[in-house]
Amino acid sequence: MNKAELLEAARAEILEKTHEQIEEETAWRWAARAVACFEAYEDSHEESWASAYEDYRHEAIEHAAFADRDGSVIQSVRAWIKRHAPH
Repeated sequence: MNKAELLEAARAEILEKTHEQIEEETAWRWAARAVACFEAYEDSHEESWASAYEDYRHEAIEHAAFADRDGSVIQSVRAWIKRHAPH
């Protein structure tokens, strides 16, 4: 997707979704990236994957914190990451 397409998609998204919905979806995308990096690290033992896992995990938790007021999203995201990337 080029930058113009990204901008067009963003324009549509902000009209269709709440800020919290966008943050939750973003949190889950980062969480999935973190798990994928963990899996890549487990397969290769390359430190770059471990570093990326930590960065993406942090991003997932950060976005999850903005997704709701009661903390249920952050708890779900953390639990899911822990289940799929137990280190």
